[in-house]
Amino acid sequence: MTDEATITLVAGQYEALDGVHCGVSKFGQVTVAGDVTTLEDGQSHVFARTHIEVSRSEEEYAFKAAN
Repeated sequence: MTDEATITLVAGQYEALDGVHCGVSKFGQVTVAGDVTTLEDGQSHVFARTHIEVSRSEEEYAFKAAN
């Protein structure tokens, strides 16, 4: 974990960000509060319901609270 509003995970890891369940269920597939998407290297996605942005860099996935 890098700070309160950001977590970095790899495949198979789960953690809470500001009380919201976040995780990487398998390589490329991320979940935030039950919503799921797949990311390729270099892509990012904002989950509208929770305002959490996920960015992928190789095998690492950074989850942060979007402004």
